[in-house]
Amino acid sequence: MEPLSARQTALIIVDVQKAFDEWEAAGRCRNNPDALDRIADILADFRAKRAPVVHMRHVGLKPRGFAVKDEVREQSASR
Repeated sequence: MEPLSARQTALIIVDVQKAFDEWEAAGRCRNNPDALDRIADILADFRAKRAPVVHMRHVGLKPRGFAVKDEVREQSASR
């Protein structure tokens, strides 16, 4: 199978929120401690290739901590 090109592929980032910091500060362990670094690396690669990136964010009925982590923050389309 051939690798997909930047014109055929989009990255969808879902719910990479600052609430993770609160979770960890409360002593809760995550099963994917390297996820943020890996997402940031993949995002950087997509941006370098000028491939489409879609950011999705869940906001519940009692929103708190739903701001996106700085490492994977959205950028304007002009960049």
